Amino acid sequence: MRHAARTHDVRPRSFVLAVIAAAALAACGGGGGDSSTTPGGGTGGGGGGGGGTSTTLSVHGVAATGAALTGANVTAKCATGTQTGTTGTDGSYTLSITDGVLPCVLEASSGSTTLHSLASGSGTTATANITPVTELVVAQLSGQDPATFFAGTTAGSASIASTVTTDAVAAASQSVVQTLAAAGLDTTAVGDPLTGTLAAGSGSGYDGVLDTLGSTLASSGATLATLTATVAANSPASTTASSTTASSSEAATTSLLPATLLLKPKAASCDALRNGSYRFLIAKPSASTNPGDPVTTTGNATMDVAAAAGPTWDFGDGTVTLTPVAGENCHYTVAGTDGVTGEFVISPSGYAVGRLSNTWTDGEAAPDAAWRMAIAIPTQAMTLADLAGKWNGFGWEANAAGNIVDPGLVTIDAAGAANITCSTNDPSTPETGCTDVNHSSFVANADGGFDLSFSDGSIVHKLRAWGFRAGNGTTVVTILRADGGVHILTPYRTLSNASVGDTHKAWNVALNNAFVASDALAYNRFEITGIDTSTGSLTRTVTALATNVSHSQTLQVNKARNGWVYRAAGTAAGSDGSSVTVRAMYSLKLGIGVSAYWLPANNQAGTNSRFAFSVTQP
Repeated sequence: MRHAARTHDVRPRSFVLAVIAAAALAACGGGGGDSSTTPGGGTGGGGGGGGGTSTTLSVHGVAATGAALTGANVTAKCATGTQTGTTGTDGSYTLSITDGVLPCVLEASSGSTTLHSLASGSGTTATANITPVTELVVAQLSGQDPATFFAGTTAGSASIASTVTTDAVAAASQSVVQTLAAAGLDTTAVGDPLTGTLAAGSGSGYDGVLDTLGSTLASSGATLATLTATVAANSPASTTASSTTASSSEAATTSLLPATLLLKPKAASCDALRNGSYRFLIAKPSASTNPGDPVTTTGNATMDVAAAAGPTWDFGDGTVTLTPVAGENCHYTVAGTDGVTGEFVISPSGYAVGRLSNTWTDGEAAPDAAWRMAIAIPTQAMTLADLAGKWNGFGWEANAAGNIVDPGLVTIDAAGAANITCSTNDPSTPETGCTDVNHSSFVANADGGFDLSFSDGSIVHKLRAWGFRAGNGTTVVTILRADGGVHILTPYRTLSNASVGDTHKAWNVALNNAFVASDALAYNRFEITGIDTSTGSLTRTVTALATNVSHSQTLQVNKARNGWVYRAAGTAAGSDGSSVTVRAMYSLKLGIGVSAYWLPANNQAGTNSRFAFSVTQP
């Protein structure tokens, strides 16, 4: 945990060159295909006729999943023309489209298997393999489920030519190959997924990659449908990232793991814990805690879910090994080098939160015995442009009077310049009531993540930030301060009500006023029991699983500000006849299987306030 490990980006250069070559060839006439003449008005459904000569567009390729798709029905919808056909025993097909014009979108269907592809460029001939990899390319290009994209595409529509451009297809193909490579698949033999040589059933070359993809999906417990949905949600063409609404449901979903994690080995006791590189953040004071001092409580670790002792994070100068808690998938006790001990819980997106004792970070002479909140984030590369937008912020920081909650609103442009408002108010203050504005900036850090700086009068604050995008396309930014404070940014969205009957289990990991995670993890079950749309409220039953005692709570959705949930203080009748104290709470749903919340102090000394994460059990 003391020394950061270095990782290296995987960039399939051979594929990039293949795409550039293919694009250049397409621009010169689709690879030199000859024009042919046929009587007008052929079966291809093109626009020919009138007694003159016509050209025939020939689209061909191989449909395969590793094994050939034999006898599959293939349909092409093109900028001009449409055609159907059937694959042979080797998965090959050829469609001849009278007066057809590229580009085209394609679908191959055989039994329960339906796959999609694209043919771009110009000229009178094109190759379009139809495979699980091209299914991902279509998802990346369209930002949609490929079947939905195909069904919504009409042959002859202008949208085909404007969407399926040579550059867009090349970019989508490159992105998919890079995603597969980052997940550990050697895609060198694929070349261009759409036009590469494919001998179905051979087990070599492109076909060998399909076999490996299939076996990797099976061993990781994922499906092509889930992987495809994840690729689509994270595509630049997806509307997910720019959506202004999100559900208030916290029920676990299967599409929250990023695509690269979906394909990596999983822990036997938790589908969401995967091999790979993680960034560790410890919420505690750094070596020096002045506002402008560097944050020193971070490090890199590599997870090996199959380690002999159990799933293990290796920091290079020490390890932390996880032991499953009986009856609670994705909850672990931990033990490691220098006497590190504690517990961790893994959210459905792979974002993990825990509390550790005896952490030892840079600048410390000995392990720190205090319980500290720890966050483990799967490592991802992000740019400043990925941060552009409006965010709800929520943080816990120190000042001269003690800890304060920081529920700011942050707007960031593509260059990293940011405006922060509402940070001096509590979450009950409407956005229209905020008058404070701070100007700050995000700058890329060579060690990953970003540096964040802003001025508070004559004081310059410097913080560290790391982005994480879940499989549903939602990005969160986690920020550490040198004083031990922690902040979260999540997209600014209006929450819609969850559905009656929604259930989930969650663990709570909390910080007190001294930045100490003194409370043992709480484990609760939640069920939505009623919704009142006229007041924007919902009721839920909360069951403490340690005691099996339940009580009812009422929550206000979008209270004061969009994206926030509020619970008023009060008492409730417990299922065992007891009286249950319900504390006031402000909560911010992050959209990745984690919520951040604040419990204002309710004791006379004002010392029992808490900042916490609620982590949904996968």
